[in-house]
Amino acid sequence: MFHQSRRLTISFLLMAFFLLLTVLVLQQPHWFRNLDQLFWFLPQLRTPLGDQIILGFAAIATILPTTAVSGLLSIYLWRKKQRVWAIWVLGNLFLVSGIGQGVKWVVQRPRPAIEGGMIRDSYSFPSGHTLLATTLVITCLLLARFLVKKKATLSLIGSGFLLAVIFSRFYLGVHYPSDTLASLCLASGVTGMTYEVTRLFLNRGRGVDKPMQRRRS
Repeated sequence: MFHQSRRLTISFLLMAFFLLLTVLVLQQPHWFRNLDQLFWFLPQLRTPLGDQIILGFAAIATILPTTAVSGLLSIYLWRKKQRVWAIWVLGNLFLVSGIGQGVKWVVQRPRPAIEGGMIRDSYSFPSGHTLLATTLVITCLLLARFLVKKKATLSLIGSGFLLAVIFSRFYLGVHYPSDTLASLCLASGVTGMTYEVTRLFLNRGRGVDKPMQRRRS
């Protein structure tokens, strides 16, 4: 119960910070604009080889690959008789992605105009790549007990993947730091909340979560 309460508190705080970032993006105070230009030097360092590597890596954090990986995870969980969690994996991904797209159209923040940056005609806030990558990583970490014996290894791989995706956004000049930070907060907050709601559903006896039940006994 303590861990559940702590995770919910952290999730609500993350969502509150996301809302604060949204307000700052809309208001654009001077100090906030200066912070958002922190990595504007990176696109000037772009090279053809670097672009190929970064673009190839960033392509992993798009809706089709992340849905494919999440689908495989759902199939694995379904075969393990963890059907509620299998449904949650895909349902949560689509929920987070849908919220992110809705916020994009509400805020309608233009892409940064940076010398050497890649030109994109879609909206900037929040970062879709970071949103999907964060959702996938947090999902795997929360369900680590079904996937790996050592969670530390999964955490290391997930953190490296997420940092690389965020770096790609700055290197290509297609996002502000606040875009990626907002995506981190939104994806982590929503995933944390839906995870706890699903656990509550299972704990009330309307589903089966055998590994968790064995730990309590």
